[in-house]
Amino acid sequence: MDVVFTGTGTVSGTAFESDGLTPLASGKVRLRRSAPFPRDETVNVSSDGTFELLRIPVGDYSLSLSALSLRGTAMGNITSDGATDNVTIKLADSGNVFG
Repeated sequence: MDVVFTGTGTVSGTAFESDGLTPLASGKVRLRRSAPFPRDETVNVSSDGTFELLRIPVGDYSLSLSALSLRGTAMGNITSDGATDNVTIKLADSGNVFG
């Protein structure tokens, strides 16, 4: 069996509050990727809302964003060796309960 390494790329992006406009000042982004090169990695969001994950194998991946009790998700794809996939991810809508 021949093993062919397809290369790696970078996932970079910006995380936003639920309004989709305000950069998220604090949170975590988790990348998950399945076979043939599984990956599970978490990075902190910078104070300006940006994040970066390096050396991600070529192919599909999913992202989850968390801050306090809110979450958000996004999907992406590294298309070729050396490619950068720029992603925007936002927290799900939230609201208040009064009563």
